[in-house]
Amino acid sequence: MAEVALAQPRDLPVGPLHRQGVGWWGAGTLIASEAALFAYLLFSYYYLGAVNPVGWLLEPAPDLSLALPNTALLLASSVFAWAGESGVLDYFSPRRRVVVSAGVLYWHFVDAVWLFVFTTYYLTPYLGFGR
Repeated sequence: MAEVALAQPRDLPVGPLHRQGVGWWGAGTLIASEAALFAYLLFSYYYLGAVNPVGWLLEPAPDLSLALPNTALLLASSVFAWAGESGVLDYFSPRRRVVVSAGVLYWHFVDAVWLFVFTTYYLTPYLGFGR
């Protein structure tokens, strides 16, 4: 059987058509597991805020001087990642694009998690949470 396979070499598939490849599903699974982890962490933060007495936060009003510009920079990088992914339709074939699409999908996930963390840690103390 091995002689037949070696005698008639065939082209190996390079990757999936469109986004439905193993790499895309792997990135989706990674994102789902990390989303569960961050959901548990944020839930525990809110739970501790609900059951503890007033003043339980170590830093009742975090400084926003670095957090706001860094958040804007992170959101701008997400826009550039999306533009880069859309600019890749003519350079890469659809089979090779899945790597870029999975990376951009993960970057959008990073942005979403940061927005939840930013809202939870930086903004809610200014709204009266934990006082």
